[in-house]
Amino acid sequence: GGAALRLAMAINEGVIVARDFLALEGRKEQLETWQWQALEGIRCRRSIAEAQQRSAVDHLDRRLDRDQQNRERTTSRNVAIREQAFSFQTWVTSGPEKNQGAPLVYGTASQRLRNTRDSYTMRVEQMSTQWHQAMEEQMRQEIERTQTDAAMCQARQTELLEAARRQEDLATTLLM
Repeated sequence: GGAALRLAMAINEGVIVARDFLALEGRKEQLETWQWQALEGIRCRRSIAEAQQRSAVDHLDRRLDRDQQNRERTTSRNVAIREQAFSFQTWVTSGPEKNQGAPLVYGTASQRLRNTRDSYTMRVEQMSTQWHQAMEEQMRQEIERTQTDAAMCQARQTELLEAARRQEDLATTLLM
C-alpha cells in the first residue's frame, strides 16, 4: 500500500512538473516571439529613418546642384554684360569720329545692354514677388496654426475651469 501511494504521488508530482514545464516553455516561446517582433520593429524603424535621411540628402543634393546651375547662369550673364559694357566704354572713349559706322555699333550695343538690363530687372522683380508670396503664405499658415492652437488652449482652459468648479462644488457638498 505505501509504495503504491508514493508511486501515485510521484506520478502526480511528475504530471504537475511536466504541465508547469510545458506552460513555461509556451511562455518562453511567446516571449521570444515578442522579442523577435520588437527587434523587427526596431530594424524597420531604423531602415525607414535611413531611407528618409537618404531622401533628404538626395533632395539637398538636387537643390545644391540647381542652385549651382543658377549661380553659373548668373555669372555667365554678368560676364556678358561686363563685356558689352567694356565694348561700349571702349567705343565711347575712342570717339565716334575714329569709327566710321559707329552709330550702328553704338545703337546695337546700347540696345543689347538695355535689353539685358531690363530682362534682368524683370527677373529680379519676379523672383522678389515669388519670394514675398511664399513668405506671405508661410506666415498665413503659421497664423492659422497659432489660431488653432489658441482655440484648443482656450477649450482646454474652459474644461479645466469646469473641472475645478465641479471639484469645488463636490468639496462644498462633502463638507456640509
